[in-house]
Amino acid sequence: MQVYRAGTDVQDLFNIQPKRANWDLKRDMTNRMSKLDRKTNEAIATLFREFWRPVLVFAVSERLNTI
Repeated sequence: MQVYRAGTDVQDLFNIQPKRANWDLKRDMTNRMSKLDRKTNEAIATLFREFWRPVLVFAVSERLNTI
């Protein structure tokens, strides 16, 4: 433990706060963010499928017509 003495650096008094002030916020948000990440990935996959489905159907039908 450091004792404050006259003439010492005042900055030491301000360093008594914890180094990682947001650790509890990050801990609480981890579960929520994992759910959000899963839903985001599902939405991206759905959009991808909806966009490419007509292209794939056309490609398959063209392939079948050439056989």
